Order: sequence, then C-alpha cells, then structure tokens
Amino acid sequence: MRLTEAQRMRTVLRMAGWNHRICNLCWKEYVRQHGEPGRQAVRLLDTGYCCFCGHKTDSGIFIREDPANVGCGGTIGDHERDH
Repeated sequence: MRLTEAQRMRTVLRMAGWNHRICNLCWKEYVRQHGEPGRQAVRLLDTGYCCFCGHKTDSGIFIREDPANVGCGGTIGDHERDH
C-alpha cells in the first residue's frame, strides 16, 4: 500500500518528536543501560538542553527515543523555552 503525501507528512511530524538531544553524562548512562544504539545516534555541532536531564549541553548527540521515556516529552522547542 502506498502512502499519500499527507500520510507521509503526518508520519514525519509524528516521528520528529522522537529526536532528542542528550548530554555526555546521560549518553554514558543510556549506553550503560541499553547498549550502544548504533545508527540511531547522530552527532551534530549543536548547543541546547538535554532532553533527559534538562541541563545545557554542547555534546551534539541526538538519539531516537519514545517521547514518553524522556523529560522533554518530545517537545524539544517547548523544553528549551523553559530554560
């Protein structure tokens, strides 16, 4: 079954909430608990707030995780405005 353009856009928007910034300390703990996530993690030159602990970070690490499992709840923009 092929998806319509509107269905593809809804999927992309829904999955955007699964991309989370993570600081080095939370990253180490995540890897300790879950193992290396492989291709899910991406490093970028970026500064913002860790979606797991809320502290400012320049680690540049983003990981895909269910929004229900992180502090920001998938609303990275709202999370950053709170700081």
